[in-house]
This record gives sequence, C-alpha cells and structure tokens, in this order.
Amino acid sequence: MIKTPTISKCYHCFDICTVLSFKHRSKKKSISLILIIASYTFHLLALSSLSIMLWYLLGAPFCWSSKDLGQYYAVSFITTAIFSILGMKILSCIGANDVIICTLSHICFCIYSLWISLAQYSWQLYIALLINPYTSYQSVLTIPMISIWLEVHERNNAFTLLTEINTIILAFGNSLFNWIYARTVTYQKNFTLFLASGLCIIPCILNICLFVISRRTSNEQALIVVSKTNAESTLLPLSNNVLSQAADVACLIQPPHSLTDAFCTSHNNRSCVHSYSSIDNQSDRQVIK
Repeated sequence: MIKTPTISKCYHCFDICTVLSFKHRSKKKSISLILIIASYTFHLLALSSLSIMLWYLLGAPFCWSSKDLGQYYAVSFITTAIFSILGMKILSCIGANDVIICTLSHICFCIYSLWISLAQYSWQLYIALLINPYTSYQSVLTIPMISIWLEVHERNNAFTLLTEINTIILAFGNSLFNWIYARTVTYQKNFTLFLASGLCIIPCILNICLFVISRRTSNEQALIVVSKTNAESTLLPLSNNVLSQAADVACLIQPPHSLTDAFCTSHNNRSCVHSYSSIDNQSDRQVIK
C-alpha cells in the first residue's frame, strides 16, 4: 500500500522529464527547450543572489535604518511596476522578440549588480532602481517561449517542471549566497554581487545561441514555403498550356458530316443552280420579244 503512491510519483517525475526528450520532436526543438530551461535556471540562480541586499544595506557604508529600507523597497516596487511594463511595450513596438528581450534583460541585470556593488552613497542606489525593472524579463517570458516549441498536451508537464525548478533554485540560491556573503563580508563585501553579475553572463550567452537556432529554423521554414509557392506557380502555366493545346486540337479535328447531310446539301445546291438558270433563260426570252 505504501509503495504504490511512491512508484506513481516516480513515474510522474519521469513523465515530466520526458518533455526534454529528443524522440518526440526534432533535434533543434529539443535543443531550444534545453537552452530556454537552462537560461531560466541560471537566471533564477543569479536573481537569488539579491537575497543578501538586506544585510548589504544594513552594513557600512550605508548603515540604513528600517525606515530607509522601507522607503527604498517601496520606491523599488513602484518603479518596477511602471517601468517594466513601459520597457516591454517599447521593445515590442520596436520589433524585438522574446529572445532578444531576455538577452537585454540579462545585460541590465549585470549592469545593475555591478552598479550596486560599486555604490558608495544612497543616491547611487536609487539611481540603480531605474535599471532594476528591466532585469526580470526572463522569468516572465520563459513560459511563452516554451509554449511555442511544445504541443498542447506537453505544456502541463513543462509548466510543472518550471515550477519545481523555480522552487529548488530559489531555495538553494538563497542559502548559498547568504552562506557566501557570511564568509566574504569581512574582507570583500561586494564579492557576492560580483558573482551574481558573472552568473548572468551564462543565460545571456544561452539566449544568443537560442536566437541563432530560432533564426535558422525560421529561415528553413521560409525556404520551404517559397519552394511550395514556386512549385504551385509553375504548375499553373503548364495547366493553362495544356488546356489551350487541347482547345486547338479540338478546333482542328472537326467531326465528319453524315452522308445524308452531304447528299442534301449537294442536292440543294444543284436545285438552286437549276432555278437560277431557268430564271435567266426566261429573262432572255422576254428581252428578245
């Protein structure tokens, strides 16, 4: 009785992991899925490094109070809510796809982490809040990016896998970076933020690889569509030529008339000739008289 639920859970976990299998889809699609999930994982790991921000702001050179922390986080939430939507709208109007937006997001996260790690005054931290809203687009766009490459019946397992990755990585990352910060705060306080800025380079590179693969796939699909349209366009003039040739042959080959029709037409022609000749003779006689 105890083994059955355990075995069913193991099978369920195995079914979730089969989303990344190469057997159900092409190689490029499977590689694209792996790149998306890997970039999402490293993004969460880099994002969890900001869990030390509370200890970072409480220490020197800032030494903030609880009031300062409350004001800072309030401004952070407001700017994130406003500027993240504006940034998404602007990038969408420009024509940037999801992969490009995620790549720019990782670059912004790298700049944000470096800016905070090198900040010495409070106003510098508030300026960094202008960059912070553009650092979390990977978390928002991962599900739409995966949905493009999956079938409808596979999306449930993929979303479950992403939820499990999110829970595990955030729990592991928070513990890891707090442990690193506790070990390095005495001689290098901003080492954890430097490490976070280095980690976000990995998902940036993965998104660039994903962009190259998706571009090649779209080009191949475009070539297939063009070849199909060219084949259809070449078939149309051939069919028109065949129809015109058939019409010409039909005009040349007339059906033969029957013998009775030929006899009737010849008889009518002869009768007309005799009638015309008799009329001419009568007119000549009248003239002589």
